[in-house]
Amino acid sequence: MKKEKKEAPETLSWSAAEHEYAEKNAMWYLVLGGIALLLLIIALWQGNYFFAVFVVIAAVILTNFGKRRPKVFEFRVTTEGVGVGEKFLPFEELESFMIRERQDALHELIVKKKTYVNPYVRIPVDEGTAEQARALLAVKLPEEEYEASLIDLFADWLGL
Repeated sequence: MKKEKKEAPETLSWSAAEHEYAEKNAMWYLVLGGIALLLLIIALWQGNYFFAVFVVIAAVILTNFGKRRPKVFEFRVTTEGVGVGEKFLPFEELESFMIRERQDALHELIVKKKTYVNPYVRIPVDEGTAEQARALLAVKLPEEEYEASLIDLFADWLGL
């Protein structure tokens, strides 16, 4: 008996939050405030007022990001490219793709654009959809290994 090869669909679409939301408790905000206060005291002691302003702004931004619920987007992979909400990236603008498998969290489909400024587009995806997307994308783009950066690890640790 001949085993039939499973073909990839022409269009794959799904909805997901832009990132996974982690509920922040009071301790999260206390630690953030404590670190910000410590850095602020060090900056003022050193007379580095620019860094002091940066610390205050960063603490406010992190607090707001911690409270904000993620938006839900419609994602799609087609034979022409990758769509995120209203934005569409044709394959001509893309360099490669990779699937970042994560424990106890949604996987990420990461698409690398042909640009130096913010080249990675991270798309949350479940395991089954990730395999279907891999089959669709592998026809047009090379798959690369992905090494999580220090910023990725820090954002995961903060729950952002």
